[in-house]
Amino acid sequence: MQITLDVSDKVAAKAEADGVSVEAFVKTVAERAAEPEITWEPIGPGPYSPQEAVRNIRELSKNLTLGGGITLKELIHGDDQF
Repeated sequence: MQITLDVSDKVAAKAEADGVSVEAFVKTVAERAAEPEITWEPIGPGPYSPQEAVRNIRELSKNLTLGGGITLKELIHGDDQF
């Protein structure tokens, strides 16, 4: 399909700044607008504040091993003293 559009100087300047033709720029914008919007749905209880999220991650990561009794902390620090 072909159409003719009048675009503002602002659109033309953005296309030039991106290093593409106005036609390519407008085509990309139109194609993105036609894609379905991705929605986010939380899993489990929430939402958490950043502090709560960090606290939960730290709590969940306690005593995790990679098999053979090697902990994540040992893997990260190797022979270093904790």
